[in-house]
Amino acid sequence: MIFAFGCAYLLKRYRSLSKSPIGCALIFCMATISYLFAEYNKKSGIIAIMACGMIMSNYAWYNLSPQAQQSSMVIFKTLGHLVEGFVFTYIGLTFNLYRQYKYSSSLIKFLFFSTIVTRAIGTFGVFYLSTWLRKDQKSEKQLSC
Repeated sequence: MIFAFGCAYLLKRYRSLSKSPIGCALIFCMATISYLFAEYNKKSGIIAIMACGMIMSNYAWYNLSPQAQQSSMVIFKTLGHLVEGFVFTYIGLTFNLYRQYKYSSSLIKFLFFSTIVTRAIGTFGVFYLSTWLRKDQKSEKQLSC
């Protein structure tokens, strides 16, 4: 949180940062520093970078110029696609390493059905709970399959 609010403060206070490519680099560097700081202190780096990104998307991103906002969106989408490709390539390459282990078909079936059931409860339960708690009942929407 400190790094995200620090980045937002720097972009708001020093407007020259937000009008140049340095603003995009500052956002990327602050998120990376928050990850490294959390990992160094034996905390969850993933949670740190997620919280930093959520806070910066609400505060720091709006302090960028429109060109820098567009550039940062393109850069982070590209990086996201690259990392996603790396993860799935890594999974595919290491798949053969686990062929020596025995698979439990009953465990796979149990996990599959429990995932389906909990996803359905989460989706439909949260939808109906939110419509029940909503104060404006006139615009009630129906949930279709």
